Amino acid sequence: MVDGLNPAKLSPIAVVRRVKSVASEHDREALLFDLKLDRKHATTVLAALARHDEPELRLFAPEAAADVLGRDAVPILRRLVSDKDSDVRVEALNALIAVDPHSAHDMKEPLRLRAQSLDLYEAQAALWALGAIRDNEGLDVIRAAKDRDNAIPRNTAIAVELLLTDPGELCRRIEDHDHELMPWLVKAAELLRTKEAQRALEKCAAEAPDQECRNWARAKLSSR
Repeated sequence: MVDGLNPAKLSPIAVVRRVKSVASEHDREALLFDLKLDRKHATTVLAALARHDEPELRLFAPEAAADVLGRDAVPILRRLVSDKDSDVRVEALNALIAVDPHSAHDMKEPLRLRAQSLDLYEAQAALWALGAIRDNEGLDVIRAAKDRDNAIPRNTAIAVELLLTDPGELCRRIEDHDHELMPWLVKAAELLRTKEAQRALEKCAAEAPDQECRNWARAKLSSR
């Protein structure tokens, strides 16, 4: 209960207060559980949260909407992909690609521009999105990102290019334990969603020589 309300009928104001008071993963999960009790009401509440003036509150909306609503979160997430706050945009784009990558097919041009962003995490999110929607026409932009000074967009671009142009090589690098690129390679394999990618992740999870890489692969397998 919050403010005497049935948890399934949490008001937007009550949810805002609870988001502000979230101090642990347990608090977050408890709030999401309450929202899931009434998905229709949750849609209204999360849409209101996505329009809130405070970016910290809007930042809660993408992952929460994806978790509670699944593909029904797409309208909320598409709105937040254009948010004025870069952190919100990144979270929204990542969530959108996770729940329904096809919904981003009409965003190719904006995504190509964002892949060139000076914000490293926005560039990374856009590159993953271009891979998820199989934007082969954007390969010039993806390849250009391989020349970035920072490893975040650079290694993402390497993995996305393999995803689009040579998925067999992508899987081989995972199986041969390309340690430096492993976090990016297993993410690309997750997006690839083929039996070959599944086998490469399973082999890495079981046989990689270091625990870190095994954990990367296991995390992707558990999310499939």
